Amino acid sequence: DVSNPTATIGTGSPSSCTESALRTAVAAGGVIVFNCGSSPHTIRLTSPLVAPTEKDTVIDGGDRITLDGQGATQILRSWRENFRVNDRFIAVQRMTMVNGRDVGTNFVARNGASTCAWGWKDGGGGAIFTRDVNVKVWGVTFENNRGPDIGPDVAGGAIYMMGAKTLTVINSTFRNNTASNGGAIGVLHVASTITASSFENNRATGQLA
Repeated sequence: DVSNPTATIGTGSPSSCTESALRTAVAAGGVIVFNCGSSPHTIRLTSPLVAPTEKDTVIDGGDRITLDGQGATQILRSWRENFRVNDRFIAVQRMTMVNGRDVGTNFVARNGASTCAWGWKDGGGGAIFTRDVNVKVWGVTFENNRGPDIGPDVAGGAIYMMGAKTLTVINSTFRNNTASNGGAIGVLHVASTITASSFENNRATGQLA
């Protein structure tokens, strides 16, 4: 329900819908909607939007908004130290999330011809990453998002979650997303429900272990 939003991004024109305004609204949490005019509008991001861990955050694009990571940055994240104790959530709905990118951290080179774990050890979720923050997705298209290309414990071209209670995905599309594991979605200790959604040309790109 977005009938009583906490924040409205824009005042009716595309130019009023800025990355800065959206970043401030997401950081505060609550229900976020857009007023960018009657035509579809793309907001290009230069760094991840960071949602709070102790409040619910709802971002509703009204079927007109695209968030674009420009192949250089993850789009949305929320992270806390605990593991499967938090009931707070991020909800994204009625929007498109494209070109998100998470390259990974803590790279371990391959040891000769060894097939043991090598590559990036941390990272994932080109579009969305959370730890101990639940995620709800409704009516979202994820396209051309990219997680770390190689590594044993990195996953999720579009979404990566660890140590959260629930992931719910409904009526959404995942297209042309890639990551070492889980070309579209990667989860670690997260109960997941995926309904009425499609997965097209997503790829897991990892090698060996």
